Amino acid sequence: MRALIGKPLPEEEDVLPLIRKYAHFEKHKAGTSLFNKGDAPDKLYIIETGTILLNEMNLRMGSSEVIGELGVFTPEASRTCSAICETECTTHTLSYEAMLGLYARHPRVSLYLMRLIVERLLQAKVIVPT
Repeated sequence: MRALIGKPLPEEEDVLPLIRKYAHFEKHKAGTSLFNKGDAPDKLYIIETGTILLNEMNLRMGSSEVIGELGVFTPEASRTCSAICETECTTHTLSYEAMLGLYARHPRVSLYLMRLIVERLLQAKVIVPT
């Protein structure tokens, strides 16, 4: 396991297609709120097209980026920020229950999301690498 830390994993490139396989396709109009800070984390989204603003973090997310993963792991099980479609967007959306099933059946999904969460924490300067 130590040899994998800090290196891209070959199987990570297969994770988004795997998540898409279990997700459903949605269209969202510009201005649509996907979730608000404090909401229950009921879905994970892969952005297919468009731009979504993570309001409190002032981050704009686009094609092939994943949002909504962090709230599932918070002690309060709540969203840490709001997500608003800045443009018309399409997403592959995975329910919380389906996400838990994927974690159990495909450990690489868990590892991918764990690495993504750490990356987000580094971007937000919540944690500082040594």
